[in-house]
Amino acid sequence: MSHILFFLIVLVFSNIECVIGCTWPEVDALFIMDSTPQVTSFQHKAEVDFLRQVMSTMKMSSSNVAMAQFTPWSRVEWTLANSTYPESKVQEAPYCPCDQDNCPSTSINTLIRYTMNTANRKSVPDVILVISNSYQPLVEVLPNEPLISPISPLHVFYVVIGSNMHVSRFEPSAHTVGIKVTDFEHLSHLVLPLCQSVNGYIKGGSTTRFGPLCWIIIGAILFFALILVALLAYAIYNYNEENRRLRHRIAESERLLRKQNEYFTSQLHTEMQKQIATGEKHAEEMKKQQDMMQSQFDRRDKDRRDSGIASPRSPRDVEVQVTPIPTPIEHDKNESEEDIRSSETSESVLSSGSDITESTETDSEELNRKTHLPRDHPARKLPPIDLMFLVDTSSSIGINNFDIQKNFICEMLKDVDIAPGRTRIAMVQYAQDPSVVFGFDQYYSFESVRRGVMRLSYTGGATMLSKALAFAGGIMYHEQNLKKTTKRHQFLPTPKHDRLQVLCLVSDGYSDDNADKESVNLHDRLHVKIFAVVTRSFNKDKLVPITRFDGSVFTVHQRESVAIWLWRQQRIWAEHYSAFIEKEKKRSTRRQDN
Repeated sequence: MSHILFFLIVLVFSNIECVIGCTWPEVDALFIMDSTPQVTSFQHKAEVDFLRQVMSTMKMSSSNVAMAQFTPWSRVEWTLANSTYPESKVQEAPYCPCDQDNCPSTSINTLIRYTMNTANRKSVPDVILVISNSYQPLVEVLPNEPLISPISPLHVFYVVIGSNMHVSRFEPSAHTVGIKVTDFEHLSHLVLPLCQSVNGYIKGGSTTRFGPLCWIIIGAILFFALILVALLAYAIYNYNEENRRLRHRIAESERLLRKQNEYFTSQLHTEMQKQIATGEKHAEEMKKQQDMMQSQFDRRDKDRRDSGIASPRSPRDVEVQVTPIPTPIEHDKNESEEDIRSSETSESVLSSGSDITESTETDSEELNRKTHLPRDHPARKLPPIDLMFLVDTSSSIGINNFDIQKNFICEMLKDVDIAPGRTRIAMVQYAQDPSVVFGFDQYYSFESVRRGVMRLSYTGGATMLSKALAFAGGIMYHEQNLKKTTKRHQFLPTPKHDRLQVLCLVSDGYSDDNADKESVNLHDRLHVKIFAVVTRSFNKDKLVPITRFDGSVFTVHQRESVAIWLWRQQRIWAEHYSAFIEKEKKRSTRRQDN
């Protein structure tokens, strides 16, 4: 369509002469032809055809036309007085060059005097059209020749054929216009410009008008332009419709995927809740059995005491009683309470020291066999800790980073002393909701913990970090406030809050909720040490307020840095705990002396 439109535009501008018409105004005209020996008969015939075309654009009913030739002598064909049927007369104009050696010359001034002396109307402008070659041109005035005195405005159009020649102004004329043409064959191209020039000089404006063919072509151009606009509008409409259908299809796909994700997530959470309920039910049954065994033991012990037989020590009697470490914030507040309880606490600590020594000496060979660390490893000389991993399994992590995090956790645990009576490991995963993967009392060896970590599954979904920190804080609080129970391990009793608690947040830091309040609770109320393990892309602005130090945020390639950070926290805690024990011993000694 664009090619057709371009072709029509080119056709209009290349053939403008055919589609635009021009008509001379009412004039008294004189046509002067070149019939000198330098002009051939064929060139003379081209001059005749040119004048005939010019007359076809004139109003012959109201215009008078005279005609003359210069050979170079003057030859008048007809004057204004007998200018009837000039179209037929111009066809009969003979070719008559002067063959004499000394032919007299004529001028424009002389020819005007002979042809326009009579029948020249005063109210009608005069137009002189001269056709001359450049080798023997027609001069304006002969030497010593008097100039004519025109009775109406005179306009001269001098057409020069051949090389460049300067056209001087004819003095009696109002305007003298020089027109240069390279060859006689190109005279036909001057019909339209000559008509326009005559109208412009006489009327002072252009009288060109559109012909019927021009209107037809313009109509065709407008028609094709409308078709092109319609096609463009149709294409835009189809594009918008397709875009709307595609957006609707994408929205439907997203809704379906979201629905499937919610369904599978709910199914997974349901299964986890069932497992948790089954575990709690099993724990209750075990507790009932232990209570039953304890009651039976109490009855047998009572019977032995009644019969005078010494009774063995109950499992609860060998349990270590340790007072929690006072923090600097609570030291001033609890100073008076410490003085009141100092005697009883010191006696309990001193009496339990022998039990700890006996238990350690008895189980040393078994502990050496259970641990995966060599005898000279630094972690074996440090006190045990409770280490919880809080793992982000939401959609912001991605399945690839999730596998990298699991492998790093297994590598990090190679530097942790995992054994009965030593460091305990727990794991909690979170996305939309948190859930326990395994607790502190489930695995007591590196290999069992590693298998538990590798069984961790990716869930996806939203990232609710605040809810997960609150959930982890609840588990830590439960471990800090355990009541006396008959449940104990085969090597050591269930530990109370006599060890350091550490939380490892495995996340990228992005969260859909605000976790500032929960992190303050873990730090200031529960005194839990927190560090984070991240991939290369993480939100530092949200992780640093949780860990409280830039140096507590590690990437998955910093295994040695994580181990050094853990050992440093264990040494600091051991120093504080030893100082607290020494303080309690001194208080007990002072009480006994008093």
